[in-house]
Amino acid sequence: NVDWSAVTSSKQVLEVMQGAREITFSAPGYIDELVELKTVADTDVDLGTIELTPAAGILRLTSVPAGAVVTRDGRFVGATPTDVTMEPAARHRIELRRAGYLPESFSLSLEKGASVDRKVVLSPALGEVDIQVTPRNATIQVNGDDRGKGSQILALPGVEQVITIRAPGYASVERRVTPRAGLKQRINVALLTEEEARKAAIKPEITSSVGQTLVLIDPQVSPVNQFTMGAPRRDAGRGANEVERPVRLTRAFYMATTEVTNAQFRQFTQNHESGQAGGKSLNREHQPAVQLSWQQAASFCNWLSAREGLPPFYTERDGIITGFDSASTGYRLPTEAEWAFATRVQGEDIWRFSWGEAWPPEDGSANLADASSALVTGRILNGYTDNVVVSAEVGKFPPNPRGLYDMGGNVAEWVNDVYRIPVPNEAIKEDPLGDPQGDNYTIRGASWSLSRLRELRLTYRDYGERGRDDVGFRVARYAE
Repeated sequence: NVDWSAVTSSKQVLEVMQGAREITFSAPGYIDELVELKTVADTDVDLGTIELTPAAGILRLTSVPAGAVVTRDGRFVGATPTDVTMEPAARHRIELRRAGYLPESFSLSLEKGASVDRKVVLSPALGEVDIQVTPRNATIQVNGDDRGKGSQILALPGVEQVITIRAPGYASVERRVTPRAGLKQRINVALLTEEEARKAAIKPEITSSVGQTLVLIDPQVSPVNQFTMGAPRRDAGRGANEVERPVRLTRAFYMATTEVTNAQFRQFTQNHESGQAGGKSLNREHQPAVQLSWQQAASFCNWLSAREGLPPFYTERDGIITGFDSASTGYRLPTEAEWAFATRVQGEDIWRFSWGEAWPPEDGSANLADASSALVTGRILNGYTDNVVVSAEVGKFPPNPRGLYDMGGNVAEWVNDVYRIPVPNEAIKEDPLGDPQGDNYTIRGASWSLSRLRELRLTYRDYGERGRDDVGFRVARYAE
């Protein structure tokens, strides 16, 4: 080619126009040679002997499956599909490797400039997987392909395999395994019914976005899920509002192990002040938030639900709680029945106090009105000591068997239910939530300012609407 125009000539002399010229010498099987020169009219230029370099051969290599690593004479050249450069007339060793497959290799030489296509089918390196399933009619799938029903031993390629076990009426299970040649592996799968799987998926403990730990309480697995709220007439200290009534709990729920602290509540209401009592602060970060109404406590629950993308439990209009959605799994206050169940029902026993049955309590059992609180409360539990004047940091006193702290002391707690006095001989109620609206709401539990037998019993009931310096709250939510 002269200036990229083809010129065929067998002469030793080539006539070209004067000026800058590019001359390309080419021949089949050789690499083109480019010569640049400037020519002058009537002046000869001797280029000497032009020696063309033999062109390398090209091996166009593919594999089944693709993605095999290719080496030429031990050096990496790429992954299939790829073109492999071959020095002409030299014999090269080509090797392909892919995880889960046996290596393949061959030797090949190509003439100069030659090109060859080759496809290599790799053989899987099989490993045995023993799959034992229950029930017997369960279907086994490997990477989406049916492999039959019941337990069986499969020879599978040595790459990650997705094993899926299915059966009508059962929740499917997926397992991943990487077989190994010469190593027999075993997978045991006992499918759960859809109901069993649903229960198993419920976590025993969760943490809210403000750092509260909530534990699962499932009445269905408790020895007792039907019990009597209130107290018998003969119970010393019984109040007139403690009318006995039967309840049955069926829905699993989470309950916070501690009361909401000032620090946590201030993430909702930044300027909240819990104040002080008798010159003692109630406002420290880890003391329970007090001096808040039932409406504020319920609004905190809705705020926490929104923060975590959960449906609100409480319905609101213009910032006022107007009712609730019983199907919601959002945060809420514990129901009175849940509060009673979590504190009183311990296995097959029904506790009278948050520390058990003993009266008077042992020192340090709970944060109650002890001698140190006399100047603040005006009344104390004689002979009892807990060394805390007002509210303590949450979780400082022993928990109950469910891992719940301060259920019978520190601060009393708002619960979900509108306050009402039960009617004697009421029919059993299942998962009661109380009325949607009312003027006053129920308060449960003792506090740092209470000391009388009547107030320290777990059946003690109080009520109100506005905040007090010894009333806080804890959060709960349905598990499903």
